[in-house]
Amino acid sequence: MLPRRGVAFVPLDAPLLRIELGVSYRCSRATGVVSAFLNVAREAFSDTRRF
Repeated sequence: MLPRRGVAFVPLDAPLLRIELGVSYRCSRATGVVSAFLNVAREAFSDTRRF
């Protein structure tokens, strides 16, 4: 973090936020790029197996 005059950085003791991700695509037109993106998304959000 870069210090800024008049700005205080305070660590938060809050529970982790949950972010939902939705992906839509045409199965009949799924390309290698779509498949690669889905694989990356599944790995990055491995606790959510909805797609």
